[in-house]
Amino acid sequence: MTDTSVFLDRAHQPTTEDLSKKLDSNDYLWTKICDITLLKYPSAKSEWNFPGKKYGWSFRIKDKRRAIIYLLPRDGFFKVAFVFGEKAMKAIMKS
Repeated sequence: MTDTSVFLDRAHQPTTEDLSKKLDSNDYLWTKICDITLLKYPSAKSEWNFPGKKYGWSFRIKDKRRAIIYLLPRDGFFKVAFVFGEKAMKAIMKS
């Protein structure tokens, strides 16, 4: 099994329909995670990103300063990634 996006065509940004087909019954979880994130960060923006053909399309929600969450579409599932700065990481480890 390869660990790259199911969307590899740079010329075609994934649509909601594309995502739903690839995630199958897990698309509701993707939507729920996005909804919760945007509820917590109402000024955040969501966007598809194509860092290169090695990785394909990914989805992120970001505020003015940083990415809050990454969603990485796979075949039938997706991964969620968080990137924390040093200050946030220390707070997380302390908690």
